[in-house]
Amino acid sequence: MYIIVPVLKKNAGYSSLPELLHSYGHLDSSILFAHFSNPTVNDAKLLRETNSHASCTPSTELQMAMGHPVAFNPEFNVQSQFSLGIDCQTNNSSSIPGEMRLLLQSSRALHNQKFIDAKKVPKTVNKTVEEAFNLGTINGARAIGMQDKIGSLAVGKLADILVFDALTPSMVCVAQHDPVAAIVLHSSPADIEIVIVDGHIRKQGSVLKKVDLSAGKEFWGAGEVDGEVGWKDVAGELVKRRKGLQEQIEKLDMEEARAGVIKAFYIDEANIVEKI
Repeated sequence: MYIIVPVLKKNAGYSSLPELLHSYGHLDSSILFAHFSNPTVNDAKLLRETNSHASCTPSTELQMAMGHPVAFNPEFNVQSQFSLGIDCQTNNSSSIPGEMRLLLQSSRALHNQKFIDAKKVPKTVNKTVEEAFNLGTINGARAIGMQDKIGSLAVGKLADILVFDALTPSMVCVAQHDPVAAIVLHSSPADIEIVIVDGHIRKQGSVLKKVDLSAGKEFWGAGEVDGEVGWKDVAGELVKRRKGLQEQIEKLDMEEARAGVIKAFYIDEANIVEKI
C-alpha cells in the first residue's frame, strides 16, 4: 500500500499525479491518495478503472483552502473508491463520525445552493447517513485492501468494535429511531462506551484501560516509563511535551519556515493573495 499526497507541480508534461503514475504503469489498487482535492474528470476515471482509492479529510480540506471535499462530488461517480480519514490533529479533531457529519452537511449545502439560486426548494436531502457511514467504515477497509479483515461486523473478521451508549444526552431517542443517524449526526467520542481492538478491550465504562508498557519492551525499549500507564499518565506526558515543543517553536525563524513550506509544496507565491 502506497499513500500519495498530490502536490501542485506539473511533472513530465502531465497535469495530475494520477495521470503521471498511470503513464508509468504504477496506478493500481496499491495506491491510496490523500485528499485527492480538485481532481479532473479523467483523474476520477483513472481511479475507477485502476481500482485505486482516495482518502478524503473534510475538516482539513474545508479549513485549509484545499477545495470542497471530493468524496460526494456528483461529477465523478466513483463514490466506491473514496473513504474518510483524519489529518492534522493540530488543526481539527480526530473523530471519524465527525468527518462523516461534516462531509454530509457540506455536500448538502453545496447541492442545495443550486436550488436556492433558482429560488427553488429541494424535494429531498442530498446523500444519506448510510452513505456517509460507509465511507468511514467499510470503504476505508477497501481503500487499504483489508475489507476481508476489518470495516464491518462478520464472522471471521477481526473484532474491531466500537460500542456507543445509546442513552447519552447526545444520542438518546435518535439512537432508538435510527442508530446510524445517531452515530453520524449526533455522536462524539464521549458517547463511546467500549472500544475493542482485535478482540482486546481497550476502553470500558467510558474509560480507557491501562496499558502495560513492559509487554514487548524487548522490541521497542522501555524508555522513561515502564509498567502500566493510564490515560492521566499519557495526558500528563502530552502536556509536558507540548510545552517543550512550544519552546522549540518560539526559537524558529517563522519566515524561513514559511519559505521552506512554499518550496516543498511547489507553491507559486504570486498566487498567494489577501482577497479576490
